[in-house]
Amino acid sequence: FPEISRNLESASMLTFSFNPDLKILSFALLFLPLVEALLLGSRKPFFESVIILVFTIFVFSKAKKTITVFLYGVFFSAALLAVTKTLLFKRANDVVSNSHEYVLSARYNDFLPLNKHIHDYILDEGNSEFKRNLLLTLSHIGQYTNHGLFEFNHIIANYDIPLTKGAYTFNAIAKIISNKSVNPSVRKYVYITTFGGLFLDFGWLTPLFMFVFGGFQKFVFLKAKNNFIWLPLVIYIIIINVFLLMFNYLRGAGIYPFVAFTIILLLIKNNLIKVNEESISS
Repeated sequence: FPEISRNLESASMLTFSFNPDLKILSFALLFLPLVEALLLGSRKPFFESVIILVFTIFVFSKAKKTITVFLYGVFFSAALLAVTKTLLFKRANDVVSNSHEYVLSARYNDFLPLNKHIHDYILDEGNSEFKRNLLLTLSHIGQYTNHGLFEFNHIIANYDIPLTKGAYTFNAIAKIISNKSVNPSVRKYVYITTFGGLFLDFGWLTPLFMFVFGGFQKFVFLKAKNNFIWLPLVIYIIIINVFLLMFNYLRGAGIYPFVAFTIILLLIKNNLIKVNEESISS
């Protein structure tokens, strides 16, 4: 549901920005996943909402990208830092009394540990609380966004893992067919990059899959040049590409935007949805 709402949000922002009411609805749909984040204490919906908004603004904005880019960057970075710090310490304090030690023992530290002097500084209660919290938050963000590459390397080093033939990355479809989830990785609850997920599925045939996926992307980008309906899918593909070495936005619910877009396209093609655009048949 959150992924479908984000896809619809991008479409309405790009195509109906002239209507104030629809513009308000667009932003409401964008921030709807934040309800999930607040209820579950998860940082990912905050991160995803911000990057969708940023990519929508900067990829398709006709405004001058100078000081505006810098100001938006500062604002969103500060907001993400504040949200990450709040949720990080809230989750840690709900589990243990020493939140610093708890965060430093997270699974990210297995393959991407902090330098010893940084680690010791954070744990030293004699140091400034503000500096310790800031350093821990920044270090955690770095580990959170980069540990996937090291996890991917671990998967390649243990190539005896049985291939799942698409059931891992596209588990939303696999669960419909077999009613069960598949995760052959020996390490749970970590990011393994897009390549890591595809490697679990197809092994060394993964480059072939990426070649086909690249051809699909070219098709979508060419369509988007003449038909605005394809623009939300362009945004989503760009997000997938930018975060290839961090997160796997193809996995699980990541397939939903493609399904939602296909349904919307079929409805438009069959005149079940009316859109004021001459290039709709392109």
